[in-house]
Amino acid sequence: MSFRWKVFLVSVAITVTIILTTIGASRYFIQRGIRDTILADLGIMAQLAENLVSSDIDLMKAQAIGVIQELPFQDQKRWSAILEKEVESSQLFMSATIFSPTEIVAAYGQPTVPVSYYDDPFAQMAFQKPAVLSSTRTLPTGEVVFLLYVHVKDGLIAALSVPGLYFAKVLEGFTVWTTGSVYMVDGSGKFVGHRNYNYVLDEYNVFQVAKDTENVRAFKKFLAEAQKRGQGRSGLKLDYQERLVYYTRIFGSDDGGTLAVSALTSEGPLAHVDKGVVVMLFVFLGLGLYCAWLISGFVERQFNTINIQYNNLAELSEVAKNASEAKTNFLANMSHEMRTPLNAIIGFSDLMLCGRYDARESQENLHKVHSAGLILLGIINDILDISKIEAGYLEIVEGEYGLPSLVNDAVSVNLFRIGAKPIEFHVVVDPTLPSKLLGDELRIKQICSNLLSNAFKYTEEGRVELTIAGTIEEETVWLTITVKDTGLGIKEEDLKKLFSAYSQVDTKSNRKIEGTGLGLSIVRKMVEKMGGQIDVQSVYGQGSTFSVTIPQKMVGSEAIGDLGEREQEKPSLAVGQDKGRRQVIPMPYARILLVDDVKANLDLARGILKPYGMVIDAVTSGQAAVDLIRERQVSYDAIFMDHMMPGMDGLEAVRIIRHEIDDDYAKTIPIIALTANAIVGNEKMFLANGFQAYLTKPIDIHRMDQVLKNLVRDKERERAWEAENPPEPVTAAPPPPEEEFMVPGLKVEEALERFGGDREVFVN
Repeated sequence: MSFRWKVFLVSVAITVTIILTTIGASRYFIQRGIRDTILADLGIMAQLAENLVSSDIDLMKAQAIGVIQELPFQDQKRWSAILEKEVESSQLFMSATIFSPTEIVAAYGQPTVPVSYYDDPFAQMAFQKPAVLSSTRTLPTGEVVFLLYVHVKDGLIAALSVPGLYFAKVLEGFTVWTTGSVYMVDGSGKFVGHRNYNYVLDEYNVFQVAKDTENVRAFKKFLAEAQKRGQGRSGLKLDYQERLVYYTRIFGSDDGGTLAVSALTSEGPLAHVDKGVVVMLFVFLGLGLYCAWLISGFVERQFNTINIQYNNLAELSEVAKNASEAKTNFLANMSHEMRTPLNAIIGFSDLMLCGRYDARESQENLHKVHSAGLILLGIINDILDISKIEAGYLEIVEGEYGLPSLVNDAVSVNLFRIGAKPIEFHVVVDPTLPSKLLGDELRIKQICSNLLSNAFKYTEEGRVELTIAGTIEEETVWLTITVKDTGLGIKEEDLKKLFSAYSQVDTKSNRKIEGTGLGLSIVRKMVEKMGGQIDVQSVYGQGSTFSVTIPQKMVGSEAIGDLGEREQEKPSLAVGQDKGRRQVIPMPYARILLVDDVKANLDLARGILKPYGMVIDAVTSGQAAVDLIRERQVSYDAIFMDHMMPGMDGLEAVRIIRHEIDDDYAKTIPIIALTANAIVGNEKMFLANGFQAYLTKPIDIHRMDQVLKNLVRDKERERAWEAENPPEPVTAAPPPPEEEFMVPGLKVEEALERFGGDREVFVN
């Protein structure tokens, strides 16, 4: 062999070695990078799918609880009929059953849940949780369903069935390449959601799919990891094909459910890497530089594809996140808005039951309870109306009505909202309008009421004007209802979301104003249903004008006449609060600070704390509370702080007290959250932000007493006070004359003993 051939062979060997080493290393790092990127993308899809599933689970539980809350607990004979009504009106439930350990109490729909399901671990969990969603179950009829368990009362459990393929259908829209999919398994590994419906209907298990021991071990590991760490990723080899799997725990699940995103590597960018390496090898042997250019082009195309997928998934993730935040904010707002009037209703009623008020004070408290009840009724009506509208059940029922009567009713029901505000209210009606019209009187009243309600709520002083006008075209009257106010007005950027459901504009500035944020959305949908239109003009800080135009049919030709402009007088109303006598430990040595922006809430808290004999100060803002603590002209034993207040809220006030006032007193004074914001998880949030305790509205007197004993009571100061103020001898009140209480069977002396001899309380 010539020297030339030897050099050639050595050169070839060196070149081949360099090329193989370079290609091998390149292949490893490219595959690793692409694999990590794919797993990151699968993780985004998994989080997106998990958010969707958890949101659906929360909605299912809320609807199940709603069904049970419709039951009249004192009349079990009506339960089956009510279950039928609720199931038939629901697009979710197939059947509903209420059962005890021994019998079925009420049921509607097939299949019926056996009594034996009472021992189901998920059913037992319902005694600790508001609602529990089971894994899939095969009922006696052969139907595969999920069961929603809700504790009814006295050991009775309700089970509402949901189709077993519910989550399979929710997840079938998520696909990865050609055969990749998103699926759900419960804590035991059973499929409860899969694009292959048979996996769910036959109650297939992941371990049956795994087949060999190594993959069974891998499945067990990632199921355990999902529950322990919340999420993870893994590689599996099923049917001799490699798959990449990203898995995450389903946080809304009650059975340790796991959601997994699985993708076949041969269908993605990794499948093209080996082909590229072969091409690269031959190209390097012939054209080194040209090969480098081909490789860079190949890799660039692959990563461009991945980036496009990543961006698409990121956009979907943002949409899901925004939807989840909107749901959370709406639920938090609803809890706050409903608990605020409930706090006044229950609290003032409790305080009145003690009987320490004269007739005038009782009348004022009744006005407060009545006003709070009207506010609560409005909130509930708004929620029910928007539910009907979104479910497609809103109907327009036409009938003959008198226009003057309609205007009078709409105005009267809203006059109480003026309260003590310095507002001039004027009503102007076009005298040429027909006196009688044909249309849906109830819906038109509701439109007027919602517009007037907003005007009064967002106007602190000035003028509100209701104008009724219209134009006549043959037999049709185009009725125009205009409400103009000099209130807060609306920012230009908020106008586009003004008619959106589940949202309120400028929530920080309007936090003090009650409402669901659904009123204008309801108005718009009603107006559109009647073939009309709504228009709004507003200048922020100066006021707003809402105009609604709807077609109505004429009934006769009699005109309404010259009613002129009428200035409406606002009624004199008070607003809300007390409970029967309770045994309390007096704490006259203590001084308490109450912080709440609603005066009725301050009055209620004073009434509840009155029996303790403490000195009670009150302020209406977080800033005022911070100033008192910073100046320390007086020392307080505790602060009861509301959460949601305009300007500086409770959390901000506590942060400043704890961290910006350099004083041991400010850092250690007990601060108790007293709030209507009772969403699950808020107690942990308050305790982590400087509060020592957490009380929800309506106030539970027994929990309040426990907090005072734990955080305010000082036995040494108590003994010192008792030594300086010895108790006065108590003389039993003489029994009232029997002729005052001519009630057969009434034992007056024993009754007085139960009231501690307090004749005034007994009489009331």
